[in-house]
Amino acid sequence: MRRLTVALPGGIVADDEDLVLLSARSTWSLYLDASNEGVPAALDVDGAYLFASGNLALSFDGSGQLGGVDFDDEDVLEDGDGGMAWSLAYDGSAEDPDWAAADVDAIALPEPSILLLLGAGIAGLLALGRSRIRP
Repeated sequence: MRRLTVALPGGIVADDEDLVLLSARSTWSLYLDASNEGVPAALDVDGAYLFASGNLALSFDGSGQLGGVDFDDEDVLEDGDGGMAWSLAYDGSAEDPDWAAADVDAIALPEPSILLLLGAGIAGLLALGRSRIRP
């Protein structure tokens, strides 16, 4: 594997295992310096999801261990406290053995607050429907 590095406006230099943030036109910042968090330089971030809480869910292009947590390229790791206390959020091969040959390349997760709103909305619609049904 060849390591890739990119220089961005504002003096930001990022490697292929890092995450950068574009907050305004041409305003870049290094959001995650993965090597500082123990991510081996040989790994690349395949997928990332930022929770409203600030926690990250990450998938990598290979196998490894972070914070004592073993993972493969079909898994998703999450930092539990916004400070890279790693946990296994999704174990692809445990979900389905066929995932072992796969590689997670993107992550989209429902936020708990959205699920609660959806559940409340459905409950409200059901209650409204019941109140309109008269025997």
